[in-house]
Amino acid sequence: MTPRDNIPSFSLIEKVIYFFPVQLLFIYLKKNVLLLGFWLVLFALITKSLSLKYGVPYLFLYPEYSGEVEFLSHCIVGLTAGAFIMAFNISSYSVNGFPFLATLNRPFIKYCQNNFIIPVAFSITYIFSAATFQFVNEEEGIWQIITNLSGFVSGNLLLIIIHCHLFQSYQ
Repeated sequence: MTPRDNIPSFSLIEKVIYFFPVQLLFIYLKKNVLLLGFWLVLFALITKSLSLKYGVPYLFLYPEYSGEVEFLSHCIVGLTAGAFIMAFNISSYSVNGFPFLATLNRPFIKYCQNNFIIPVAFSITYIFSAATFQFVNEEEGIWQIITNLSGFVSGNLLLIIIHCHLFQSYQ
């Protein structure tokens, strides 16, 4: 009998269910419904399911800054989305408080890396919704859409990287 024979075998479904990011989703559903509510409002806004009559989704999907819709206006939306993502990570980290994370090197950074499902889903949904809106409704060219959305992605990543660097220096 080898030591490997004593290791229990898990099915793929069990591996997915016990995957830490999926467990974080279950915890949000159980304990932090208010945090999920904020995400649901944002998802509803960018998919034009909420406040369409008042034009609120257009503020996200085709943002204007100084009379122009360009890289910078999308970068500002990306910066605010990055700030929301980091506020979500900070608040959920402090509310949930996983003691085993304290044994790791840079526990908050590890937590943010595992808490990726909702922010990445939001970013992908935003990119898809904004690209579709700009192509269909505003009749923008492909390169202009790519430029605009690269502003969103770069602003988002810039703010997240700055926050992670700041938290790394304090840990």
